[in-house]
Amino acid sequence: MVVILDSATSKTAETQQKIFCCYHNITNHIQIIKIENIDNWYLEHITFPGERFLFEAPFHGELQVYQNTSDGKISCQSIQCDRIKVEDI
Repeated sequence: MVVILDSATSKTAETQQKIFCCYHNITNHIQIIKIENIDNWYLEHITFPGERFLFEAPFHGELQVYQNTSDGKISCQSIQCDRIKVEDI
């Protein structure tokens, strides 16, 4: 398992507001998920079929989900992090 989190010391208001998120790989394929749209922030993780991945991300983060298709191409799906936020119990 590879998890890369990178946060520079100079933080903007956008990166200061973080939320806990959960991504669930419901496919039968290995996926690579990334957050790259926030300055001074980067996340990359490999998710296996059936895996749930809990992570902290900026509120305005956009999760990119990459997966090989049956014809050998790579598909990409975007999910706003606030849509997969873990709610308080």
